[in-house]
Amino acid sequence: MPLLDIYPSSTIYNFDETRFNWDVCSKYTYDFKGAQRVVGIQSAKAKHSITVMLLIRADGKKFPALLIFQEKTGKIPFRLYEHLTIPNNIVVKANRTGYITDDMISDYLRTVLTKERQLIIMDQATSHKTDRIVQALSDLQAQSIIIPGGCTKHVQPLDVIVIANFKRKTTQFRVEYETEEVERRSQRSGNIKALDRQQMINLASKAWEEVHPDIIITGFQLTGSYGVDHPKFLRHRSMLKRVNYLKNS
Repeated sequence: MPLLDIYPSSTIYNFDETRFNWDVCSKYTYDFKGAQRVVGIQSAKAKHSITVMLLIRADGKKFPALLIFQEKTGKIPFRLYEHLTIPNNIVVKANRTGYITDDMISDYLRTVLTKERQLIIMDQATSHKTDRIVQALSDLQAQSIIIPGGCTKHVQPLDVIVIANFKRKTTQFRVEYETEEVERRSQRSGNIKALDRQQMINLASKAWEEVHPDIIITGFQLTGSYGVDHPKFLRHRSMLKRVNYLKNS
């Protein structure tokens, strides 16, 4: 039975995490055949990344993206943090690893969700199944569905289309920045200037803002949250044609 026959679309949620690279690096470097020297340019943080947790709802609503930075002390230095401008659709945290923890997830869910009968869809990541998360969901009166391993690409809305759409937009914006940076450094040697924390926050905010609610609704449709004859599915059926375009563009 489709989930929306049991729960209203305004009470079905899905959250997951993904890694968000500081830099976009191609696996290949191109030059003219016969070239004696091939020059590659990248930023000093080419292999660095942060964690981004995204939370969406079946009616198309997006919640603030949670960004976790890796910091040696476990915190962003106060002198830097106080100068950050954090948009309304972004929450910023930090720890020593740059990976999300169950206390971060618990605090986030308690902050953005209200106490009501609701359904939370999530994968079986270790940080999703701890006692702290179970207690948080219980306090929020939420029932959880754990997606079996190897199935998320088929039945998790975020994995089906939403994260790919978000990452494509972040890549587009970073390529635009780095193209400009390469042009500025075309007459100089060395790495290009890496994005700083504020630029990463702005980039994630802009990309998340541009993920259209219809993309989120389609993600839930494709995973079976709507029945094929459900009126909301019929209303958004034209979105299915856009899915293939979005995946291949």
